[in-house]
Amino acid sequence: MLGSFLLITWAGLRFADAQRLNIGSLVFNFQELRGLVWRSKTMAAGHPFGAQAAGLCSKGTYTWLFKFLQIWDQVMTALQVPQSKVDFLIPSMAPDGTFQELEPLNYAETTRIFREMLLTPWKKFQDQHPLAHLQQTYTLHSMKATLLSFGPQLGNLVSDSDRLLQGHHQDPKHSLNLYGRDSVWGSLRYQSTIIMEIHKGWRPK
Repeated sequence: MLGSFLLITWAGLRFADAQRLNIGSLVFNFQELRGLVWRSKTMAAGHPFGAQAAGLCSKGTYTWLFKFLQIWDQVMTALQVPQSKVDFLIPSMAPDGTFQELEPLNYAETTRIFREMLLTPWKKFQDQHPLAHLQQTYTLHSMKATLLSFGPQLGNLVSDSDRLLQGHHQDPKHSLNLYGRDSVWGSLRYQSTIIMEIHKGWRPK
């Protein structure tokens, strides 16, 4: 579940996009992941997306994204479900973390789990958790908004067109991206810039 939330955040996806995502379309080369959403709010025919594998902490090839894909493989192998049959990212599961069958999780239950994860239940805090009073204000759209909100704070280090591509918004240069045959490079570049600036010491507000 954490891997799904991280992928949605880094790839700039809406919850509905994540639940209309062809698992069989995923292509991973250890540096980045690419895939296809088969339908979205702004594009009836869907759109491609991409995510950097490294994130903020891992610098080698054994990244959170690599681990996430390993777990997905294990789940589908255990349930004997071919990748081509799975067209959603977040599956429904029992409270103990097991899967009886592979079905998409609904919005309300995903929101509940997301808010629980915000309080990092696997970590202990001496004082109250920093998000204890804010937990209920977060929605699933907060994941998509996170990286997009960093862009304006970085000023001219990121371009408006890369921000549009990161958010999968309608781009006035759509035809240029279409004939360029790759609308994912801009979002990957956007993510790389954020990662590099945080490594240099910059912190988003």
